Amino acid sequence: MKLRIRSIALILCLIFLLGACSAGEDSDNNIPETENIVTDADTADVSNIFSENNEESVSSPLLWKAFDADGSVVLLFGSIHVGEADLYPLPAYIGDAFDSSEALAVEVNIKDIDLASSIEAMKLLLYSDGSKIYDHISEELYNSAVDILNSLGVYLPLYDTYKPVMWMSLIDSILYEREGYHSDLGVDINLMQTADILEKEIIEIESMETQYSILASFSEELQEYLLQSSVDAYSSEDDTLELLVEAWKNGDEEELLKLLFTEDPTDISPELIDEYNRAMSTDRNILMADFAERALAEDRELFICVGEAHMLGEDGIVSLLINRGYTVDKVSD
Repeated sequence: MKLRIRSIALILCLIFLLGACSAGEDSDNNIPETENIVTDADTADVSNIFSENNEESVSSPLLWKAFDADGSVVLLFGSIHVGEADLYPLPAYIGDAFDSSEALAVEVNIKDIDLASSIEAMKLLLYSDGSKIYDHISEELYNSAVDILNSLGVYLPLYDTYKPVMWMSLIDSILYEREGYHSDLGVDINLMQTADILEKEIIEIESMETQYSILASFSEELQEYLLQSSVDAYSSEDDTLELLVEAWKNGDEEELLKLLFTEDPTDISPELIDEYNRAMSTDRNILMADFAERALAEDRELFICVGEAHMLGEDGIVSLLINRGYTVDKVSD
């Protein structure tokens, strides 16, 4: 089962897709910033993100509990990396599982990242040979991407030194904000904030450098395709983003599978599809399943929260653990 090559679907897959452009502008290091494109949409007070009972919640996201033969348990929660006020409060069954866990495990602890580390990681997305983005993509695509940024008053010539995946991230961040979805209302960041309040340990499964490296390692052909996808999504009336968020809120596994794993159009080669899937899901899912398996072996009841796309499908964490002989049950209340 192949993950659909659609950059907008990465809100369920890669948390640093949204962070790639948020370090703040620094003229000495050519770090772009997007602070001035955030909309004035209302945000929610999510200081208490869990409801007291399931009936009070407007969402019912997917949660699984994995067991080994000795009775050790880990919780598996598929996150969405952007959000809106209507996601909260999360239902009580999520809160109960979170409270029972000894630590929160996430892709990357974005709360503990400083500007210096962000600058170093962002260098991975720079061309190191002195070339510019317009040397690597079509003139038409470059002009379309510049037009989008110029229309919002955020284009800067320094952006030309960055690879297409940075431009993809920037345009997608603008798109999410335009549609009313905000990274500070994402599930991951609010679980981390809650863990801090409760003095619950936060464990990183990956790292910021790992996720930037994934983006930077994409071939030129794949990066151009992804940027084109972002430009097309920004300029269209496509409702995929809204459908993904609604399916996540409703815990609609069937709809999520359809949106995330629908076959790609024939305008992309099987080789690029395989490259994308290896980097974004297959290899990472195995590492995440390994992490869950170690937690079970160590009898650590962790609340593992990673992008929903990593949980689902025949190559997802849930299936991988089942295939390794663990019992995995869906939790609903």
